[in-house]
Amino acid sequence: MAFAGINYIAVIVAGFAAFGFGAIYYAVLAKPFTAATGLVQVKVEHGEENVDRTPLLVSLTGETFMAWMLAGLIGHLGQVSILTGLVSGFFVWSGFILVPLVVNHRYQIMPWTLTFIDAGHWLGVVLLQGFIIGIFGA
Repeated sequence: MAFAGINYIAVIVAGFAAFGFGAIYYAVLAKPFTAATGLVQVKVEHGEENVDRTPLLVSLTGETFMAWMLAGLIGHLGQVSILTGLVSGFFVWSGFILVPLVVNHRYQIMPWTLTFIDAGHWLGVVLLQGFIIGIFGA
């Protein structure tokens, strides 16, 4: 199912996979993450209605959009493969995600721990998305 060189099934799978990766990643690093942000970890009980789930929707939508853009980029490079997906993901991360993340965290006076945690998450996201797009083909 490709249109204009983009496999939309790959995009949807990559978006949901990135969202799932983030859920697991931040669940594992919840304590150091909350300590680095200064936030308070909230325990959500079943049936609690006052929890804002907007960040989850924003994450899923944003990561699916990222997968779409990454698929378009990889497709413009020529042959779509796992290797081109992974290399493209790494280049996108190092040039367009890591740099602004580090700069913003320095201006916001955030601890380096938070920068490393967030940078690791986004590296995992784009590598996973590049891998999936490489398997499916853009």
